[in-house]
Amino acid sequence: MASILLQRDTPRKLCDNARLALDDLFLFGNFYWGLQLEEKPHRWMCDELMKTLSMKETPYLMLDVPRGCYKTSLVTAGSVLQFLRQWLLFDNPYHRLVYASNTLTLGEGFLTLIENILRAGGLDGRLSQDFGPLWKQPTRENRKSSRQKNGLTLKPRMDRGEIASIRDPNFFIASIGALPIGAHADASVLDDLNNSKNVSTVEQLKKTHDFYHQIYPIIHTEDRTGQPTHIWFCATPWRDNDVRGMILREEEEKKLEDNEYVSPW
Repeated sequence: MASILLQRDTPRKLCDNARLALDDLFLFGNFYWGLQLEEKPHRWMCDELMKTLSMKETPYLMLDVPRGCYKTSLVTAGSVLQFLRQWLLFDNPYHRLVYASNTLTLGEGFLTLIENILRAGGLDGRLSQDFGPLWKQPTRENRKSSRQKNGLTLKPRMDRGEIASIRDPNFFIASIGALPIGAHADASVLDDLNNSKNVSTVEQLKKTHDFYHQIYPIIHTEDRTGQPTHIWFCATPWRDNDVRGMILREEEEKKLEDNEYVSPW
């Protein structure tokens, strides 16, 4: 894969390390994002996340692993890597990702972490040095910055100019009770839809089930490059009938109804 990647044409001249990182979340997370990833289990998790970006039949991934395994950290770094791939490999700085969680606080934390790292230019400034600055600061002449009212819009898209049909930020958030009506995305991260509180009653569980199904109208079936849209689901197990369990049951039922059914997960 590395030798193939080095032959690709990109809108921006990249060093070899940056080109390799476009296909390697483990490398990107450690060298550019500042994570401290280990070969086990993080290499496997990174590889599985990256596979979904090139597999048309199975573009959805459920990371069903215990708490404390860096799931959220990986998908946050991976969200920025998705943008870089779209911009540099497909000349598409308009890629949009919705981060959906059980509380608005988690979503705000996702946006703030991305903002802080991009403002700093990544670990030791390597991200800005090798890929170019992704964050746009407001100026006296033009107060517009990458931090928007309802999300983050990165510098390459702002420099390129807006397309009327792409009005949503590159990264925006949704939560139970705060679904952005009318918004559209090309990919999604579902992070901790369940917690100890919202699995405690049947009513709370139903709210999370409904919220999961309401995310789908936001996500396009294809992105602007014609690739299938992607879903990364961080699924900490709580109950057999949490959202994770519901998805597993729904997929099994579809297989029983149709022997030729291929799950996107």
